[in-house]
Amino acid sequence: MGGGDWREIIGHDGYFVVRLHSFTAAEGGQARHLQSGFRATWWADGIPHPMDGPIVLAESGRRSVAPGGEAVVHVRPLQPAAWIDVEPGMQLCFGKRWARALGEGQVLGRVGVPRKEVPL
Repeated sequence: MGGGDWREIIGHDGYFVVRLHSFTAAEGGQARHLQSGFRATWWADGIPHPMDGPIVLAESGRRSVAPGGEAVVHVRPLQPAAWIDVEPGMQLCFGKRWARALGEGQVLGRVGVPRKEVPL
């Protein structure tokens, strides 16, 4: 690929606005900060498959979320078709793998996320 950014790779510029809570190590999370750009796997009750999407901190100048901390983030769906049923108000879990939650979030908004597969 010739020097394009990630928007060209995933084929859209949409995102979900999510109020995120990072679990502490005692809650089953990790002991280190969650960095902006972390590629998370997401899941929710009623959605039978995992959904991939990196976390981008929405607050200017903020680079990470401490264990036990909260932040408003933008989640950029890598495969929009997997996110078709995700709507504001839903609760999501996220982690490195589908079965291990590092935190949770509430969807606050859906901004320009396609409701079908986007051709690459």
